[in-house]
Amino acid sequence: MPECFTVMSDEIDGRIDPFYYRPYFKEQIKHLSKTKFTIAKLKDICTKITDGTHFTPRYVKEGVPFISVKDVRENKISFDNIKYISKDEHKKLIKRCKPESGDILLTKVGTVGIATVIPQNAPEFSIFVSVALLKIDKTKANPYYVSTYLNSKYTKVQIERVLKGIGVPDFHLENIAEIKIPLPPLSIQNKIVQLMDNAYQIKKQKETKAQQLLDSINVYVLFELGIKLPELKDQMTFVVYADDVKGKRIDAYYYQPKFEEVEKAIEEGKFEVKSLKEITKLLINGLDFREFVDEGVMYLRVSNIRPNRFNLSDVVFIPNMNISKDIKLKEGDILLTRKGTYGVATVVNKESGEYLISSEIFRIVVKEGLNPFYLSAWLNSNIQQIVFDRIKTGGIMGHLSQKALLQIKIPLPPLAVQNKIAEEVKRRMQKAEQLQKEAKEELEKAKQEVEKMILEV
Repeated sequence: MPECFTVMSDEIDGRIDPFYYRPYFKEQIKHLSKTKFTIAKLKDICTKITDGTHFTPRYVKEGVPFISVKDVRENKISFDNIKYISKDEHKKLIKRCKPESGDILLTKVGTVGIATVIPQNAPEFSIFVSVALLKIDKTKANPYYVSTYLNSKYTKVQIERVLKGIGVPDFHLENIAEIKIPLPPLSIQNKIVQLMDNAYQIKKQKETKAQQLLDSINVYVLFELGIKLPELKDQMTFVVYADDVKGKRIDAYYYQPKFEEVEKAIEEGKFEVKSLKEITKLLINGLDFREFVDEGVMYLRVSNIRPNRFNLSDVVFIPNMNISKDIKLKEGDILLTRKGTYGVATVVNKESGEYLISSEIFRIVVKEGLNPFYLSAWLNSNIQQIVFDRIKTGGIMGHLSQKALLQIKIPLPPLAVQNKIAEEVKRRMQKAEQLQKEAKEELEKAKQEVEKMILEV
């Protein structure tokens, strides 16, 4: 929305672009100035502000962890799915930038402004240019307090003010050095750190309970169906006879013995088994469309489909149009991702709204006498995910074909049992979602309390 405002000459602060002087930014900075504590700049409380190597290193399979922007989370460093560099290269890099426990990592390229403190038990690592390293003068500030403030909305505003207009956000070191931070006495900083630490602990506990509930769904579904998942191992060598290959795929992975064990386990469950083709009225994928608009019909992509639910945080819109393809969704339809993150299912309910689906999602309409939420729960089970892994085609970007999907086997208990399973899965999911919500609220409550302590509002 266009804005019209006045900037006095004595307010010019080295920048002449209008965005920098928006009233919103002025209000937030004015609010920050209300604190009774001294306002310092990061450069006043840091002994060093630097960033990681500006050159892409040579990666190795094993070695020293190499941290980039994707590995830095709020109050956490993720060592999952990281890259490694050799010890020799690491020794060269730490001559300029040596991360140590108690230092702060701050993301500065791409996803900007996420801070965390390097914990005592962190392994030795190096960092990429996308991450800044702040060494705090501990006689002036508690690093955990500084990290907490860097993750606050008042720092986000300062960052947003500087970054606007840049294609790929890159928060320069000189801008980081100028970030303003209220500096209460160390005793108050320590109280704030303890408050946030307690909040993170409660958040972690609730998230752990939520994940345990979600993990228990799979065990519950298989138990109710009387299916025992065997211990599965990949085998390097095995025999496949010509008669078993005739008219089928010829890639060795498809014939891994573990897949036959899974198929057998499904067949030996308590209830009859039918193919997906036998229990569906329609299986069709959606529409390929790339020209998104600000308003129109919601267009669901793979990222919007989660196990038994929707995630609309990044939903896009396409224009209203007449579409001959039968992809208009109705209550009770099952959506199943077919490409990339394939094999994820959810059910359209009356609260879902009006959507169109991308070509990378299947619309499945089941026959009468079958609970669609039960089928969705089965499709999301780990045993069915193993089957999807077998029937997928393609390499890095695997996908499911309609032909292969229609042949998968579905345990089909009486409708009463389907309903029981569906309701219990819903109950556990709702409880998990409530715990996740409470976890976020607990952290937000603590952040608001910190703001009051700092700004006296």
